[in-house]
Amino acid sequence: MTKKKIVVVGAGGMGSNHSRAIATGANTELSAVVDFDTDKAKYLAKRFESKAFSSLEEALASNNVDGVVVATTTASHLSIAREVIERGIPLLVEKPITDDLNTTRELLELSKNQNVPIMCGFVERFNPAVRTALGFMDEPMKHFMSVRHSPVNPRATASVVYDLLIHDIDIALAFHGRVDNVSSIDAVNWTPKNAAVDEISDCVMKFADGSIASLSASRQGQRKIRDVRVVTDTHLFEVDLLRVNVTIYKNVMQEVVESGGTSSYRAETIIDMPFVRHEGEPLALQMQHFSRLISGEIDPHVERETLLLPHQIAETVIRSSN
Repeated sequence: MTKKKIVVVGAGGMGSNHSRAIATGANTELSAVVDFDTDKAKYLAKRFESKAFSSLEEALASNNVDGVVVATTTASHLSIAREVIERGIPLLVEKPITDDLNTTRELLELSKNQNVPIMCGFVERFNPAVRTALGFMDEPMKHFMSVRHSPVNPRATASVVYDLLIHDIDIALAFHGRVDNVSSIDAVNWTPKNAAVDEISDCVMKFADGSIASLSASRQGQRKIRDVRVVTDTHLFEVDLLRVNVTIYKNVMQEVVESGGTSSYRAETIIDMPFVRHEGEPLALQMQHFSRLISGEIDPHVERETLLLPHQIAETVIRSSN
């Protein structure tokens, strides 16, 4: 199989991670790195034996390109993504696609009209722990709970909702099955004094079938936490996204025991720790998916249809507490 030639736009933290995943992937080749800071672009390109350019136009003119990864600041996504789509090149845009629902919708519509595949960087979709838990669920979700906390990030420019919470919005939709619409959203956000964006966001989503999802995201924590819990009628799934493991609980008995004039509580729970198949890091698996999307092995319409709803919910969360 011929390797897909991918250009990465943005030589920052995420651009570096994407470049590594592409350069070491079995089905992809890092064609070029683009950044207006030429020193950063050259450093990253040299590291992965690629080429560096200061503009996307230059990179596309000098290379045969199969796909583009947009890993720049959120504010620049719209103009770069629009240019890539208009050139007919498949693209993967880091989340969020944009931080405005109208422009996100505009890009998705343009992608559809131009018949150009588009992906969003919802990397947790490819977390082996998430995939394993979904594979073991054989009954509807009743309650989804997530905690995605991180220490302060002084370089963050987007709301914590678009930076962190949107991942768990997307996962909650996946565990629910995307069958029913979200019927209500309640949220509380916290913005530091003199700051421009939210740093803490807690929200509760209720689905049309009555199930709920409780999500918490913060950039004010003291350690990195990526925990998900999913409750069904008969099981509790604990998913540790950082350690990539799953624990499944099934309560089989609980009773009050009388002994010597005192009462005590007794419960019996079956604990299962299923094997999680580590097929690769989530970012590498995401890149494999992008390669298959470029090749036409994945329906671009189906992929596109999964991208708008998480952005719609994220915007509602931001607006609901303003």
